[in-house]
Amino acid sequence: MQDILDTIQSIARQRGRGESSPLILLRSLDGGQGERIGHLPIDNELAQAWLALLGEPFRPHQAAAVTALRRGEPVALLAANPRVVTSTYLLIYALLVAQSGTAVVFAPDVRAAHAARARLLYINESLPALYRLSAQLIEPNVRPDPAARIVIATPETLHARLLRHHDRAWRQFWPRLQMLALLDIQRYHGVAGAHLADLLLRTQRVAASHSGIIPHILATGYELHEPQLALESLYNAPWKILSGDDLPHTPTALAVWRNTSDRLRESVELARLLQKQGYRIHILCHALEYAAIAPVLDDAEEITFGPAPQGANVLVCVGYPGSQSMIRRLLRSGYQAVIVVLGDEPHEQMLARHTETLLSQGPSYWPTAPLNAYVTAQHVLCAASEVPLTAVEVEHAGVGQIVARLVESNRLIDLPDEEVAWHPGPAAGDPYAEFSVISASGGAVVAWNEQGHQIDLLDPAVFARWCYPGAALPPARGGLRVAAQDEEAASITVRLENNARRTFPLRRCTATLREERESRALFLSGRIGFGRAVIEEEIYSSREYTTGGSPSAQPLRPPQQARWIAPCCWFELTSAPNAAGQVVGWSLAAALALQTLASFTDVVPCLDAEQRRLYVVDAQPGGNGLAAWLYAHAEDLLPLAYDIALACRHDPLLEPGARADMDWLLPLLGRRSEATDPPPTIPAAVEPLKLVFVPVPEVQSAPAGERRIDNEQQKRTTEERRSGRASPTQFQPKQGPASPQPSRGELQKQARRGQTSTGRPVPAPVQPPVPVQPPAPVELLAPVQPPAPVELPAAEIPEPRSQKPESTSTNQPTTDAAALIERLRRQREQREAQQVPVVGTRPVARATAAVELRFQPGDRVFCLPYGEGIVRESRAQDERELLTVDFPQHGNLEIDPTVSLVRKIEDAPPDDDDLL
Repeated sequence: MQDILDTIQSIARQRGRGESSPLILLRSLDGGQGERIGHLPIDNELAQAWLALLGEPFRPHQAAAVTALRRGEPVALLAANPRVVTSTYLLIYALLVAQSGTAVVFAPDVRAAHAARARLLYINESLPALYRLSAQLIEPNVRPDPAARIVIATPETLHARLLRHHDRAWRQFWPRLQMLALLDIQRYHGVAGAHLADLLLRTQRVAASHSGIIPHILATGYELHEPQLALESLYNAPWKILSGDDLPHTPTALAVWRNTSDRLRESVELARLLQKQGYRIHILCHALEYAAIAPVLDDAEEITFGPAPQGANVLVCVGYPGSQSMIRRLLRSGYQAVIVVLGDEPHEQMLARHTETLLSQGPSYWPTAPLNAYVTAQHVLCAASEVPLTAVEVEHAGVGQIVARLVESNRLIDLPDEEVAWHPGPAAGDPYAEFSVISASGGAVVAWNEQGHQIDLLDPAVFARWCYPGAALPPARGGLRVAAQDEEAASITVRLENNARRTFPLRRCTATLREERESRALFLSGRIGFGRAVIEEEIYSSREYTTGGSPSAQPLRPPQQARWIAPCCWFELTSAPNAAGQVVGWSLAAALALQTLASFTDVVPCLDAEQRRLYVVDAQPGGNGLAAWLYAHAEDLLPLAYDIALACRHDPLLEPGARADMDWLLPLLGRRSEATDPPPTIPAAVEPLKLVFVPVPEVQSAPAGERRIDNEQQKRTTEERRSGRASPTQFQPKQGPASPQPSRGELQKQARRGQTSTGRPVPAPVQPPVPVQPPAPVELLAPVQPPAPVELPAAEIPEPRSQKPESTSTNQPTTDAAALIERLRRQREQREAQQVPVVGTRPVARATAAVELRFQPGDRVFCLPYGEGIVRESRAQDERELLTVDFPQHGNLEIDPTVSLVRKIEDAPPDDDDLL
């Protein structure tokens, strides 16, 4: 282990520039022995064959899986260790040998299907002849093998061959079907999950029509956060979820590499340097990047590359590998080291600032599969073609409205039988044509290289937005240029680029809300809603940036048009950000990519400046489940989205969108960044107002749900109310933290139009204040000048953070939260001492009043920026409540609720997960 660590550090010193090192994190991780048991409830001879094949004792998850499958329960083996897939294959053998049946191994794509076949052949040859089972990979123009006991299929081959021709070419296979094994179950999220749910229903119907037996279901996948709801949305039955992390794993190391040059070439150079030291290297890349790396690598020995992990000593990841669960899987895959070469995607720039997130963050979330009407309509037609669809099945599946529309359009007809049953009508056409598991309707977009070779299949939802002529692919990463786009054939042609060019679409968007389903409060004063909207989008230009150059805009001729209907989640904003090209909201989309299995291109932000709403819409027509998940988890994502925007504010390509996102995120989070938002200044043409302060009764503040001021303003207002004098801000118009004071001429123009710059009505032009005449017995006070604001250095200004702790790397200083709070408290006390009102030469005594304690020991609270914690002590001090809160990552901290946003978790409105 020490050898690979020394090698990586040595390469980093060679590749560094001056004192700057590209290696921003290097961490050694220990291995584990796993858990073991002494027996498995299967045939003894097969058990001995397992021991000979694996060379290790049996594991608890294997015994529990066999028991659950024999009871007929669907089983999910989820683990960070990839060896759990071998357990899945061996369980298939255990059940098929005992029951003399057949099985379908369901792989998510063609690459995974070939890998599964290779592994099954290896296992088959290692077992005794008595237990060997023939396996067949379903490929185009290959006849079915009647003797095959295991069939390896993809969603497309299951849909178009096994199910479509179940009563002809496959009539000998279906009566013996006993098991359905789902590999990489985490790949079925969004639209793919909706397809899988309907494919499983169709498989059950066809199997029952042949033998009356429902096949067992065994799934394997990554370690995921609370996967029960997502699994039940795929197959409506109680799943037996087992952890396969009782398997042993070897020690490894995680290295994070960050360089300003082209990440593709940097990854290849890093692999070559490691290969020269005697290591076998595999480069893990995006499927599109496979075509970009091939000519650069030029068939180097001991270096492989591709979109799937392969055996090697060291794994080099070109960019963030897709999800946190994927990171965990790679670290348990037996590599001596995993090197992540971060690129310039928004969430990658945030990870470069907080590298410890890669180790401290938990498994990824798996949003539940949606009820997509476009997907279900196609599967209903196919199901009716395979076996006539009965009224009982329609009611049980909850697709009555879809069936009614298909009957109305003559795509389904009622058969002339006593029992109501439907069959495809003359207007149905071929329901099996143009099918792809990644598309809500129709086939996928095919990406070709200039030599005419297919390199990848793309989601049609990204076709117009990210694949316009001249766009850089993969989105926000670059390396390839779209040379041609064929909308009729749904294909693009790409060519290799060597200039590290990136592009971002500039759009015009309108969102028409069709249905408002729910809304709720967000934090202290914001609101969030969920519903369904019609989106009309036009991509009119492309913002481009090449390393060493300056950003530029290239118009699209003709503009790309798109229109779709999908679920959406919207945020009520205090003011509309000032950003052209609809670049607002992509930081939140990138936060979704960090927390879930989805990509940041799976949602589309749409800003409605007039209504001051930011819509986040599912990119696929009919929905992919992300808007519903965002509605339920917005409080967790918004601080993370701010971190991403903060990290991207110096990126020449993403800077306009990053700063616009900070503008709308800060008010929702209840914070104000003095480092990025300078205080408003009064123009020289306007004479500053001279105010006379007199003692006045206590001013009643607005309800908490209507206040939109930051924590510092709230604290200052509270102290002034207690002291019995008015706040200077009561005499000034309300403005955002970064909005300058308008000139007198501008105010008069706005008054004549009847509106302010934000669109709100203005009753009359602003008049100078009339001097206040105090009562006779009250002595006039000299104008009290408010103290100058205390400016903190940029390094001391607290920034809103997510619930995860800030990274501690070799190149990044740490921040002591307790010392920061103590420093802010001392500065507040100094300001209070300067602001004590005086009458003559004697200070006015402050009124003492009992402080109402809002929190009790044991309360679970959420506090910005530290996350969730437990209240250990609540006490009154200096007419305010102080809390001692125990945070899992920070320990016991003293919290002032007037400075930090604190709320009880049980006081938050209940979330409704049944949104669709």
